[in-house]
Amino acid sequence: MSAGSIESTCRKIGRNAGVENVHPHRFRRTCATLALRRGMPLEQVSRMLGHEELTTTQIYLDLSEKDLEQAHSKYVI
Repeated sequence: MSAGSIESTCRKIGRNAGVENVHPHRFRRTCATLALRRGMPLEQVSRMLGHEELTTTQIYLDLSEKDLEQAHSKYVI
């Protein structure tokens, strides 16, 4: 299956589900964000995604204030 056919299939599924802007990278980004929010170490997420630099993976970090408070309570207090 080519990259184009995968993207086309994703877009079709998105249209059928009523979701806009569906593409393979959206699934990749969502997977990485969920893994980070659930506590997977940044280094492991970076390796899973095949990134050479941790700074590339840090783009996926979108922590809310609630996430930060929970992490602070778990690791600092």
